[in-house]
Amino acid sequence: MNKADFDNGVNNYFAGDYKEALKDLNKAVTQNPKDPEGYFYRGLVKAELEDYKNAIVDYNKAIELNPKDAEFYCERGEAKGELDDITGSIEDFSTAISMDPDYELAYFDRSLAKHLLADYAGAIEDMTIVLKLHPDYDEAYFVRGFSKHESEDLIGAAEDYTKAIEINNFYSDAYHKRGVLKAEMKDYEGALADYNQAIECEIEEDNAELYYHRGMGHQAMQNFEEAIEDFTGALEIDSEMGDSYFFRGLCNMHLGNLKGALADLKKAKKMGIPEADDFIKELSR
Repeated sequence: MNKADFDNGVNNYFAGDYKEALKDLNKAVTQNPKDPEGYFYRGLVKAELEDYKNAIVDYNKAIELNPKDAEFYCERGEAKGELDDITGSIEDFSTAISMDPDYELAYFDRSLAKHLLADYAGAIEDMTIVLKLHPDYDEAYFVRGFSKHESEDLIGAAEDYTKAIEINNFYSDAYHKRGVLKAEMKDYEGALADYNQAIECEIEEDNAELYYHRGMGHQAMQNFEEAIEDFTGALEIDSEMGDSYFFRGLCNMHLGNLKGALADLKKAKKMGIPEADDFIKELSR
């Protein structure tokens, strides 16, 4: 292999210049087609360029030349996951783990894949291993909490969300999901406190779902004006959010703004919220 082309390709990959990296690695692979590292790094570059199908072709070649490198299987598993081949991705992560029983990333990725298949017990088991390997991993607590939440272990989920927040006080998603959990448990004041904290920590400030959930918390506590503000905030981010129109319409009804309520409910109906029809009929009498 022309070492210069390979090194330039790797350096460009880590620098984020993927187009130049691809040019360099194409040359390197052509010059030495028997070196698995050239194919592997070219696969990484193609994955960054979202060319997952051809990334897998390169990972396949790397594995053919060196079938004993766990990282090759893990990266191929990630690419398969991007193409919705979840079963195939789990097989690759499992192979990587069989080669390296302490491969944290492979356990983490396999946990995510199992969650997608609704194998929450398996997802929790894998993420627990991640946390044994990396006890202060805030994202691992959050993801395990989400799997527990989906499997209706609300107490366990709350504990994991809280642990993620203890490690990272600015973890917006953990506050958000813990707020959702508290709302499910009818602790609306606690939910609102978590939503407020999530919004305060939100860097991008474009999370329509977060404003929607806070609006639902305000509505449950009959804070209708605050709820309307939040549903409006959600719609400013995502104007296709039919549920926000629906519940804003209900809040407007409670406040006596029947014209605004009717307009919102009609929009909700057009967006596929059938429950809006009964309220439209009531307001149209």
